[in-house]
Amino acid sequence: MDYQLQLIEWGFCEYVSAFEEEGIDDSSFALLDDETIRNIFEKAGPRLLFTKLFNDLKSSNKENTRENVSNNSGLIMVDTSQDASIDPSIASSIISTPSSSYIFEPDEEMRSLLFDKSGMEIEEIPNDKRKGEDMNLSRHKKVQRTSQSIFPQGLVTLLEKYTDGKIVILNKKKLNNDHRQKLCKVIVNELISLFGPDLRAHQFVQVCEEIERVFENELTETYYIPYSAGGEKSKKGSGPKGKLWCRYVNVRAALRLANAQKKPLEIEKRMSPEENIENMKQLDFLKVGVEPYTKILSAWEDTHKLRRKLYQNTELSKIFNDFPCLRMNSGIELIETDFNNRFPDKIDRIYSEFPKVAQAILKEAAERKIEIDSRKDESTEALLILPFLFSPITLKKKQKGHYMETH
Repeated sequence: MDYQLQLIEWGFCEYVSAFEEEGIDDSSFALLDDETIRNIFEKAGPRLLFTKLFNDLKSSNKENTRENVSNNSGLIMVDTSQDASIDPSIASSIISTPSSSYIFEPDEEMRSLLFDKSGMEIEEIPNDKRKGEDMNLSRHKKVQRTSQSIFPQGLVTLLEKYTDGKIVILNKKKLNNDHRQKLCKVIVNELISLFGPDLRAHQFVQVCEEIERVFENELTETYYIPYSAGGEKSKKGSGPKGKLWCRYVNVRAALRLANAQKKPLEIEKRMSPEENIENMKQLDFLKVGVEPYTKILSAWEDTHKLRRKLYQNTELSKIFNDFPCLRMNSGIELIETDFNNRFPDKIDRIYSEFPKVAQAILKEAAERKIEIDSRKDESTEALLILPFLFSPITLKKKQKGHYMETH
């Protein structure tokens, strides 16, 4: 069963990305509990409707399982709700069911052990002892999986292949902002070469865990903070953040633009009906949806050309009214994405051009005879002196007779 198709059939297509963020697949979908459902569905209405449909589906699957068992004599049902391990030798004859049971057809040797009373008795292992062994085994597997690198050769070996990576390794005890930028550059480039341009949240999380293991003084929150839905006090969700995520967004935008420029103009103008329909669906979603952020960002990037065509000579107020996602906290990131798609050669240009602007600011301040404590860095001094170039504004508070001067 493809749970994504099931969600779309039930009318929950906007929650598919939320299920993916939780790492749910077809196997874990059948094991959903109330707490997980509550985390995915914040509003009570959709949550109650999904719970009813989900319970009906489970009941229907159980009925089908009973019918299959009754129609197949010689099949044996094994309950796996107690985490019982299954011998690999009989795994090929096992039929999995949506519930916590397996059905398998035993071979002749197994039949003689199970049904022949004169055969040797099978010693049953107590449940508590078996549970302890299985827990130790699963804990050992979990430790191994967590410590495994997402990169085939490991993060340290990967960094040693590149000049930027070697610089980072030499300063691994104390990284500055420049070192972190170099680290993110190497990692994002390698991730895209391994997994393609569409990366998942769990891949960023795994990379951050490895960074924290290799660089003892670094925190995972510096490099990636996953999307978080709004809580009870604030309904606004928070999009992904961190240095890795910012680098990834910029590189992905540049890649998409580079791929688009390779196509001839005639081919670019001719879009198939399916693409037109898909883009219009994404545009309709952007006109009403504000979360999840990952889906908003993907739809925003995919509809860049269509929005430019439809809103080329439109006032900004109408654009902000048509797309409520622009009025959210993450709206500035959507605007930045459009800028990066339109002007890939001007990404982060402020960092290279600001020294020239800083000289103009200092010159203007000298003409106005505005002085502050001098700094060795002209850019820093220009930023500090910039507010003094503007005239103060007097604001009136709500109470009568109270005024406040501000810059």
